[in-house]
Amino acid sequence: MNLELGQIIKKLRKINDLKQQSVADYLCISRPTYIRYERNEVEMPLSKLFDLASLYDLEIIVLIRLIEEAVARDSRDKAGEVPNTLIETVEMKGCA
Repeated sequence: MNLELGQIIKKLRKINDLKQQSVADYLCISRPTYIRYERNEVEMPLSKLFDLASLYDLEIIVLIRLIEEAVARDSRDKAGEVPNTLIETVEMKGCA
């Protein structure tokens, strides 16, 4: 799951035109720590996942489903790309 989570949070940040420092500040963590989350070097605490959902105005279940879709897709093919539904979901929410 870690691989997909890092890609998803990076994609969400870019779609919303945010800098890593801005997201790190919102999460009350250092920029290097946030970078480690995006690179999947460390596991993101669940509390921070809830904070990210709030930042991007998404329900936590939407974020969890995106992760589940990425895991399912990764098990089918090892391309490791973020599912297109991420972009569609975020655009439907008006976040892009």
